Amino acid sequence: RDADAAARLKEFREAIDGIALAGRIAPPATLGGKVLAALEKAVEDERASGKPPMLHANSTIADFEPWVARPGHELPVGTTEFHLVELEETEARQTGLVWLKSEYPEEVHTDCVERLLILDGTCDVHIGDAVTSHRAGDVIVIPMHVPHHVRVTGEGWCKAIVQRVAA
Repeated sequence: RDADAAARLKEFREAIDGIALAGRIAPPATLGGKVLAALEKAVEDERASGKPPMLHANSTIADFEPWVARPGHELPVGTTEFHLVELEETEARQTGLVWLKSEYPEEVHTDCVERLLILDGTCDVHIGDAVTSHRAGDVIVIPMHVPHHVRVTGEGWCKAIVQRVAA
């Protein structure tokens, strides 16, 4: 019986796929150029906004240099464990420049995805049961609903861009 049901289910899926493929519409040849132009405009609009860029898998330290290098964006003398310079705070996104000396305690986000770009130093990032080691230039993406924490592994401070994007 199970084999019969599996065969019927496979036949049904193939029929649905056939209907979907038969009804597909090829996009106009000019659409690709329009999509790329719209993406380029969005990137330019973001640059012109004066806000830090969206942090993504291909972000680099140089992308954030204009915000990191601003006057007052240094680790204050006498800081012992943690320091945050807020770069941006909107309903959609929070971006900060963070220094961490030893560790950041476990937390879970239920309303945002967190992304880190390591600027200086080294750390281990614990996401759920996984532990990954990171150094300057690495980007880490932490999904919602997953416990995570950071432990500095080097002698000095770990400095990072931390961005939380509303889901």
